[in-house]
Amino acid sequence: MIKKRSMLLPNLIKCKGLYLKQPFTFLETADLGTGIIFQQIDKTLIMTKEYDWSQFVCKININSTVESIYDAWTIPRHLETWFLRSATFRDEDGDLRDKNLHLRAGDTYEWFWYGYADNVVEKGKVLAANGMNKLQFSFTRGAEVIVDIGTSFNETIVMLTQSNMPDGEDGKRIRIDCMAGWSFYLANFKSRMARGIDLRNKNVDLINMVNS
Repeated sequence: MIKKRSMLLPNLIKCKGLYLKQPFTFLETADLGTGIIFQQIDKTLIMTKEYDWSQFVCKININSTVESIYDAWTIPRHLETWFLRSATFRDEDGDLRDKNLHLRAGDTYEWFWYGYADNVVEKGKVLAANGMNKLQFSFTRGAEVIVDIGTSFNETIVMLTQSNMPDGEDGKRIRIDCMAGWSFYLANFKSRMARGIDLRNKNVDLINMVNS
């Protein structure tokens, strides 16, 4: 990702074409946080890279330690306090993993969410778990998710990357739905870690809620 200094883009408008003509004032290439790279030439903003629908990144700062955050992502009982209604993991022999112990690479999982009946379930596999600050697992429709935990400017940052989503309109729908979902659950994670407040909708009769 190209990182540049902050800048204002006056009168920026949406456009499905290849360029936008506006009175822009900067003279450098910029990543606007969308995966599309723009460059200004003679007051014309030129799109120089296609939008990448196959992946996205969500980041959030959390007022906690790297160790505590890793535990919250890798101990099933902790996952159920902010993310899942039920988080079941089995080791490579098929035995149930204790919900109070860390999951490990090679584990398979079965996840259920609040706000949804038991016929809505996600099944996948833990691809990596380094015991410190990184988790990787398979996700819906062949996608993969990597969770990196680190520090920046004296803050602890959780960075979630989902990739390998399918091409076409189906892949676009998955990207939009998953990014919206992860954005909420990361916000709920921050709420739980900071104040102990759970924002999830737990009423299965309420549908199309932003918090489930």
